[in-house]
Amino acid sequence: MKLSSYLTGVFFLLTIFLMLPNFAAAYTVRVITINPDVHIPGGSYASPFIITTGNTKYILDADIFADSSGIMLNGNLSNIIIDLNGHTITYNQVSPGVGIGSLDWSTSDVAIINGSIVQGFAMSDGVVYGTGSNPIRFYAGTPQSYNVFRVQIAGVSVRYGSKDVGGIILGADGHLIEDNIIEDTYEYGIVTDRHVGIPAIRTVGQDSIIKNNTLTNVRQRGIDLGQDSEAFGNNVSIRSICTNSVGISTDSHGVKIYDNIINGRGEHPIGIGAHNSTLNASYDNEIYNNTIDVQTTRIGLEYFGAYPSDALTAVHIADRAVGIRSTSGAYNLKVHDNVISAASDSDFMGTYSPDGRAIRISGGARGVMAGVRYNEQSARFYNNTITVLDKDGTGYAAGFACDANIDNNNEPAPNFRPPAVDFAPSFIVENNVITSNVYNFIFGDDYQSCNGDALFIGNTLIKSNSYASYATYGVGLGGYYGNKVRVIGSVYQSGAAENSLDFYWSNVTNLIEGVGGSYRGKSITFGDLQLDNHLYYRYKLHNVEGTTGSATPINSTLNAIGPLFYFQADVVAPSAPVGLEIL
Repeated sequence: MKLSSYLTGVFFLLTIFLMLPNFAAAYTVRVITINPDVHIPGGSYASPFIITTGNTKYILDADIFADSSGIMLNGNLSNIIIDLNGHTITYNQVSPGVGIGSLDWSTSDVAIINGSIVQGFAMSDGVVYGTGSNPIRFYAGTPQSYNVFRVQIAGVSVRYGSKDVGGIILGADGHLIEDNIIEDTYEYGIVTDRHVGIPAIRTVGQDSIIKNNTLTNVRQRGIDLGQDSEAFGNNVSIRSICTNSVGISTDSHGVKIYDNIINGRGEHPIGIGAHNSTLNASYDNEIYNNTIDVQTTRIGLEYFGAYPSDALTAVHIADRAVGIRSTSGAYNLKVHDNVISAASDSDFMGTYSPDGRAIRISGGARGVMAGVRYNEQSARFYNNTITVLDKDGTGYAAGFACDANIDNNNEPAPNFRPPAVDFAPSFIVENNVITSNVYNFIFGDDYQSCNGDALFIGNTLIKSNSYASYATYGVGLGGYYGNKVRVIGSVYQSGAAENSLDFYWSNVTNLIEGVGGSYRGKSITFGDLQLDNHLYYRYKLHNVEGTTGSATPINSTLNAIGPLFYFQADVVAPSAPVGLEIL
């Protein structure tokens, strides 16, 4: 963690004691003020209170009710304390505005402490990036608010709830956000672009610390971290209304996420996400000692569509919950000592996200969903405790799903990196305890194959219950694809077993040209799977020249340790036997 930017200010010179409901705390404010205190009167504000003098402590004397923005900073300012003094700023009563913001790029070293900021009656919509009528924003948006370096927010309660509006959004570097309460009240509705993310807390720059905050009912993103930043001691609850809803996330580098508690419910809740689809963007991140619990309880527009007439009589497939996800690639990602619980239910009376109507849904779950996309990427998952259980064994519950984002496999040079010729594991899953009543491990899933010459070593695999659908090892929705996997030194408990396999052969169809060396109508190359001391080749191919080529298992087992081989089926006439050879 690099915090050198903090040293440019004058810190630790004024201690403010906060007495807020539910807790009392002492904060060391990181700025010094040399001018006399300025008192801000309460009342109704047709225009915002403008701060134009630095090196000053501003004290709110009573509640503010602002037509648009509450307090704005303007000018080349530094060393400012805004002490809400236990009072509340209610902003956006009539027109768009922010609770506290800035009108100038050159402001730095600002502390906001001890009070509440609430979005008002107008509830003006934001824009696609979650900017707009935010409680606190020092980052470009509408209305405009500019970056401020080294912002400290402590002991503040914020509440907001209009469409496409986030909570605390900060550009620039060196922020400290601690012991705050952030509440998102937008319970039903949509987001304009789920790829961008509506955050409760977002730091766009670098070198920030976000600690000991409570985030309640977050609609999509909880905490978004910039590079070389840390998030720890936070309690995050997700009530998601769209896909890509993540409790704590980063697409940058040098980030640490630890000692947090995350509870995810709603549409496609994800506990922690750390990856980036851009080559070389996400690296040296570490995720550890977090406690995560997730379950899908909602369904929405993006993949499902309009509310159906059979909402209460038929079961509708919803997006799956995930404890920790990294499917778009990372370099030197370390994930360890986390406790992950995920629940699956194939017939759950859930909620339609846009308007709150009841609907029956099937919501699956994965404890971890991760993979690597390029040969240079690497990730290691170790010492995690993962429990993923389905209600009755009829749903989709995978302890660990290994797959990498499909978008990468077709990228042209120089971005595309072919897999190594020899087995050279860059994706390692080691010494985890994984409990499930459907699947412990999945090789390949929504985003295709388990890349990176994946090595699964020394894991303890536990079977829970005795459902007929259970298998220790399987493949997910994508089918087998081009996996090259080794499983070594597993410990099997309560009925889990090396030969408990479900490779979903009937779904190995319509493989995408160029993915894993598979060409529909030309030739189909499948990888191999080594489980402990046994190398399994368990399939034959039919109709590979047709439009649907398929694979079904045969009982062919090589009891050997050594190099991994490939089978290739040469194309022949549709009715002729299919050739099968070791290359």
